[in-house]
Amino acid sequence: MSESQVHKFGGSSLESYEGFYRVAKIILGSSSKKDLIIVSAAGKTTDHLYELFSKVNIESEWNDVLHKIQFFQEQLVEQLVSSENVEFQLNLLIRDVEFIRSSILFGNINKYQMNHILGFGELWSARLLSQLLTELGARAQYLDARDVLIATDDVLPIIYDEISSYKLSIIRQNLGEQHLVITGYICANDKGDTLLLGRNGSDYSATVIASLAKVNFVTIWTDVNGLYTADPKIVKNTKLIDGISFSEADRLAKLGCSLLHHRSLKPIFKSKINLAVRSSYKPDERFTVISQHEDVNNKPVVTFLDSVYLIELKVSSVRFLMKELHEAEVSPLTYRVSGDRLFISYNRDQYFKVKEFFPFLKGKFGVEFINVDLSHGLVALVSRNVTLYKKWFINEFSCRENTIYCDEISLTLTMPKSKVFSFVKKIHDYCVASLEESGVH
Repeated sequence: MSESQVHKFGGSSLESYEGFYRVAKIILGSSSKKDLIIVSAAGKTTDHLYELFSKVNIESEWNDVLHKIQFFQEQLVEQLVSSENVEFQLNLLIRDVEFIRSSILFGNINKYQMNHILGFGELWSARLLSQLLTELGARAQYLDARDVLIATDDVLPIIYDEISSYKLSIIRQNLGEQHLVITGYICANDKGDTLLLGRNGSDYSATVIASLAKVNFVTIWTDVNGLYTADPKIVKNTKLIDGISFSEADRLAKLGCSLLHHRSLKPIFKSKINLAVRSSYKPDERFTVISQHEDVNNKPVVTFLDSVYLIELKVSSVRFLMKELHEAEVSPLTYRVSGDRLFISYNRDQYFKVKEFFPFLKGKFGVEFINVDLSHGLVALVSRNVTLYKKWFINEFSCRENTIYCDEISLTLTMPKSKVFSFVKKIHDYCVASLEESGVH
């Protein structure tokens, strides 16, 4: 296991020139030259690049969006790069923008060309941050992840570990000890075409690269201090979680916690790599560490999904069906059996994945699709001490319109959408009161 670490900086950390300076200060002050830096696109750059394609049929509109993108990036360059280097950096940016413009004007953009354009935000961030670090006196180099991460050409690409690990090790050896700033979100197929790593792809880039480089720690730098007992934007009196196990974090990721993502945790789940979530705005404050230890957290966490797909199926064997769903990695968030009917819930991404699986289930198990209900949301309580709350949970929320599901580390409740936020607050208030009574801070 290498002593180096991976630091990933999201778009919210890089949304302004002040943000770039904060990030540079963190890198120079708390990372070694052997550490790897992964960056997202600055601010809302990727959203605006997607917006380009939504307006591609109206030239005046997509030109306005492209101008907005260019203006934002030019401002960053002019505010961050020294006078002797600014012209060179601006010319690189103008070249990229003209490539985007000519590609749209030419028309008939295939998926690889679209991916290439959507990946410019990360390239601009990596190029600019490495230039800033250099001007601050550090040795730094940016790396296009497409030169390292080779993947299957699927909707959600899977990285080829052996060849990607080899490419990364060769580049690190050749560059020696300097800060290596790597683009998140993008990779390539074996022909060199650009592939995208999907929603929250830069987090996935960070954990994949951490696994390939065999580092011992990953830090996801964002705009919040870490994981709280509930979403602070919705609930008052939340408490920061100092440490939490991977099993709890993974369950939270599947149940809607916006800070955590199941796919991003997978590359390091079975390794000895720990992961921290920290604020780039307040780097000296407490933060959350996700670790292999199962006994690091005494605080329950409340999470939610404001909308779920509640699917009704007619089945003959629930046990065999659930086993098949688990093996296909499409286990439902909750399930309830009533006679020959099975009610299972999924988030949006999971639903479209399992929907493709229905024809196979019908052929093998005779599963009959009855209905999908979009009027429900989900609230969950995740804790390794979940049994302490089970009796209260059931007494408080058992009724016909709610479905309660319990596993080893979570209590999950589906209910009408209109009740989601009030239930989040109610569950959290009870849990916080329990914590205070037991002396946990």
